Amino acid sequence: MSFPLRIFETMSFVYPGFLFALSAIAIPIIIHLIQLRKYKKIYFSNVSFLHSIEEQQRNTNKLKHLLVLLARILSILFLVLAFAQPFIPKNNKQALVGKKYVSVYVDNSYSMERQTTEGTLLNDAKRKAKEIALTYSFNDEFQLLSNEFSGNQQRWLNRENFLQSLAELKIRPEVRTLQEVSARQSSLLKEKANNNATAFIISDFQQSFINNSNANSLDTLINWQFIVLESKRNENISVDSVWFYSPLHFPGSQENLLIKIKNHSGTEVADIPYEIVLNEQVIGVGNVSIDAESFAIDTFKFKNKSTGYQSGSIRLKDQSLSFDNQYYFAYNIENSRNIAIIKGSEAAEYAEAVYKTESFFNIKTFNYLQVDYTYLNTCDVIILDEVDEFSTGLLSELEKQLKAAKVIVSFPSVQTNLKVNDFNTRFGLAKNTSVQKINERIEKINQNSDLFKDIFLGQKNTRFDLPNVLAYLPFDKQGATPEVLMQLANSQSLLNRYSLYQGVLYQFAFPLKPNYSELPKHALVVPMLLRIGTMHHSSDQIAHTIGTNNAIPLRNANTSEKAKKELRKGDYAILPEIRNVNGSYKMYVADQVKEPGIYEYNVDGKLSAKFAFNADRKESDMLASSQAELEEKIGEQAKIWKPGDASISKFINDENFGSRLWKICVILALFFIGLEILLIRFGDRYLQQKK
Repeated sequence: MSFPLRIFETMSFVYPGFLFALSAIAIPIIIHLIQLRKYKKIYFSNVSFLHSIEEQQRNTNKLKHLLVLLARILSILFLVLAFAQPFIPKNNKQALVGKKYVSVYVDNSYSMERQTTEGTLLNDAKRKAKEIALTYSFNDEFQLLSNEFSGNQQRWLNRENFLQSLAELKIRPEVRTLQEVSARQSSLLKEKANNNATAFIISDFQQSFINNSNANSLDTLINWQFIVLESKRNENISVDSVWFYSPLHFPGSQENLLIKIKNHSGTEVADIPYEIVLNEQVIGVGNVSIDAESFAIDTFKFKNKSTGYQSGSIRLKDQSLSFDNQYYFAYNIENSRNIAIIKGSEAAEYAEAVYKTESFFNIKTFNYLQVDYTYLNTCDVIILDEVDEFSTGLLSELEKQLKAAKVIVSFPSVQTNLKVNDFNTRFGLAKNTSVQKINERIEKINQNSDLFKDIFLGQKNTRFDLPNVLAYLPFDKQGATPEVLMQLANSQSLLNRYSLYQGVLYQFAFPLKPNYSELPKHALVVPMLLRIGTMHHSSDQIAHTIGTNNAIPLRNANTSEKAKKELRKGDYAILPEIRNVNGSYKMYVADQVKEPGIYEYNVDGKLSAKFAFNADRKESDMLASSQAELEEKIGEQAKIWKPGDASISKFINDENFGSRLWKICVILALFFIGLEILLIRFGDRYLQQKK
């Protein structure tokens, strides 16, 4: 097959419906045929000498009419083709014809704040998106997607509204991945997948952006096109995270605040200054030196001078990016903690006496038959002191409290009824068997456990003065495997620790009575019970990440259903969703938090809690993915463009339409229209001269 024929074989049309207008070619043909049937009589005395002239004119007119007819046919042909917009698809790829649906994702995360020669990366991305819209027809429909993922971004827009929404796009704190973006676009284009659906992703394509992405995550019915914005890797330094060495905060106690600062650049940095702010007052400064692409952890010590909610931040100065120069945190210093003691008929008062030594604890005791379940919701620790039997309601309530991250301590009852072990059976614990009388010293304490760690002065493996056990109820070997904290010489466990649901459960093998062990009057009992009462509460996070829909516990905050609840930062306020989950209240803010900072949780206008929100630190490392890395992950499922400062209109046209021929058709149509005019006006004279 010849080359010209191959061209016509692969040619396609953007608007093939216009080809019906080719029937207009019949008009000049009909006019030509009508003109041939016209005869004009001329009376002349003698026509013999005109015979040769008549033959010559007839031939000239016939040739002229044929040329005019050909010019008219070709002008109509190329004019119709110009409207149908013929093109030759690139690499014989099926071209997009008809109405097109275009989804454009513009990365507006914090990394897009970086400066370029033309402003910021976000400005570059918006210019590319505008070029994309202008490349398509005004009849096509567009959808603008950004990191916000809001409901408004699910609508299809005409070109004018798309450009207006694009102009209003600003930097947002949310962080998305390529997998999340492509899944969102696929869902929006699902109904359009067979109707010329194209998805553009405009981003700097950080490595954190493409993690966990592959070709399988891209819908094969969608035409994917990635536009990579190129920029130099900035020498960024960030406050990565902040945490306390201990989750416990008490009035007047010393805090050890650990600060992690990251150097994302390829060069070492020295003496980077930072300052610590607490309750809007600078309480200290520090500086760190960090190797290239590494981090440093610094410790700052200070004392709590007040109770209630404290808020602070770590601030450093870095010119590359500003969003990660400050890290906010908030924590609560409790005035007191509630402890409930549920007592059996023969329980002693030793546990109650220990907690009464500290005014920090509020103790309330209940008979096991008259428990105030509402009060249990306010407690951090529940002590079961020789409970004789467990009702179904009490077991259900204890399960709810464990799901709410509470601590339960169980001292067994020595009653012989079969219901004593109902508690152990309900939670899959080792059961207590019958009482065995002994007189043996406690041989071993697990000093690696949180309960006994650093509780003794001296070195590990030292033989400490531990109490004797006079009688106990040995555990059987059934149930879940516990962490053994205390045992006899024969390795028989005396104290087990279980992690159940979100809570912690301590199971003793003997009652807290002098006739069963020396523990009630031993020096060990006080620090052990006090530590149980303080360290195993589920501490609130000191900081949350914007854009994650995590449930934020409201442990000590007012959760009254009738009260007006709001989360406020300055003049900006939102109404969070409060849910009761297994007896504990949690707050959901979804995407309502827009900026980093300290937010106050107010109930009926009164402060109830403070929460700190920070931007996601994934944006801090601006290392971009290379072309090879993108191609390795995506394969041939997407076209990857790196246009730089060049216009992308030509790239898109070539990819979607290949070689477009409509301009050539317009030129040829005008040429044949002009040729027709010349033939009509000067054709006779020219042809006669040729004769």
